[in-house]
Amino acid sequence: MFFRRVKQKQQESGEGLDALTSHTLRVQDLFAPDGLLVEFDKIRLGTGYARTFALHALPRRVQVGWLDEIFNAGGVDLSVHITSAPDREVTRVLISKETKARSQLILDQQSGNISRLPELEAQVADY
Repeated sequence: MFFRRVKQKQQESGEGLDALTSHTLRVQDLFAPDGLLVEFDKIRLGTGYARTFALHALPRRVQVGWLDEIFNAGGVDLSVHITSAPDREVTRVLISKETKARSQLILDQQSGNISRLPELEAQVADY
């Protein structure tokens, strides 16, 4: 649909008109979908649909096979991109977060506020 309109505009403007090659396919025509329609929850490419999900953080516990449930859904292509960070920066951030969580845990224990204690203990153990 989109590519047909581009081709029509080229023909109207006289661009790309040649008696020998006006009806031949270009490389872009072979690999490009017939149309592209972006909807709220999916993208339609030609006759098929595609959905994209992004995971911005890893789960609390990562084990072998943690992506198996996604693969077992069937018809799924998966791409994983992991960005490494400098060791010094990671250590600094983790120590800072652990110190904040441990301080909040101590303050909550001293004040008698027990509603967040299990959550804070889990955070300290994770860090």
